[in-house]
Amino acid sequence: RALETNTGLTTLYLYNNSIGVEGAAAIARALETNTALTELYLRENSIGDEGGTAFLQALEFNSTITDIDGLTNEEVDKQLSENKLGERHEIVKANKMQKETERELVAEEAKKQEEENEARERNRQLAEEKAREEATRKQQEQEEHECERQLAAEKAREEAIRKQQEQEECERK
Repeated sequence: RALETNTGLTTLYLYNNSIGVEGAAAIARALETNTALTELYLRENSIGDEGGTAFLQALEFNSTITDIDGLTNEEVDKQLSENKLGERHEIVKANKMQKETERELVAEEAKKQEEENEARERNRQLAEEKAREEATRKQQEQEEHECERQLAAEKAREEAIRKQQEQEECERK
């Protein structure tokens, strides 16, 4: 009943609400007098051929609906295109195609953005790994230099001790 007298609601999403044939028929009856609703989304509601036919009949009295999504029945599509609503039905079909294209474009853009984010993340991880490897290499070099310095210092001490011992031995002779 609310849909029959509605003056503000222009889009109604009823995806996957188990409306069935009886619910579709009730909504279709309300559309006969509704002058505000322009879009109705009915996918996944099991409205069947009878529900589709009810919407077809309702559209004969309703001039505001421009898009009904979820009427996939070929017979309904055929009847719509053959009767006086054919032009409006073609507009509805064009609107559906445009919306699907827009959804696809949005999905493609989201996928592209996700791929770019993943690539940036991989590059960041590679840069971090490279920085860690460079830090490890520098640390190893420093350790090698320190080891070489210690060896040189040890050799110098040994050489100094050897010279001192030689000198002491020379002095004893």
